Amino acid sequence: MAKKHRSHTRDAERDASSRSAASSASSSPPPAPAALHAASGPSYPLPVRVLATALLAALIVAAAPAVSGLSSGQAATGDLVVTALLAVIIGAGWYAIVFGRTHIDAQVLRQRGLRTKEVQRNAIQQAKLVFIPGLQWIVVPRLVVRSGAFGMATFTAGNAELLEAFQDLMAARHPGADRRSSR
Repeated sequence: MAKKHRSHTRDAERDASSRSAASSASSSPPPAPAALHAASGPSYPLPVRVLATALLAALIVAAAPAVSGLSSGQAATGDLVVTALLAVIIGAGWYAIVFGRTHIDAQVLRQRGLRTKEVQRNAIQQAKLVFIPGLQWIVVPRLVVRSGAFGMATFTAGNAELLEAFQDLMAARHPGADRRSSR
């Protein structure tokens, strides 16, 4: 019985030491940035930008009769304010999709659209690449990074060069992983 107790104690000590080694490995600082070619391009692929523009044009055509009724003096001021706010929100979303740019290099990830998101590459603690092959024309490839306790940012790739740079970043963070496994 005493022998059985000792073996359980050794097993528990071994498990505790392996857990502490694993937790110290996961809390270690991220690996130093490896060589990474700089890539820059649109944040969204051309089909998404064309689709956004077509939907905006269709919305304008469909809303034109309603807006002309509002401006004829029959509408309350509140209706005009709500309509103007909706137009600004929709226009801002369209602008971010059509004119957004993403940049990645050895030091920084940056995306410009309505606002600029920037994360220093050496500050990245976790990263996940979301990419569905064959559907990237509508489900935009994106890199989700955590850079602090609450610092999360998503960077989208609108062309093959940016997607390759995102995959290189993931490969540098996980040296033994196959590049295709992050897709």
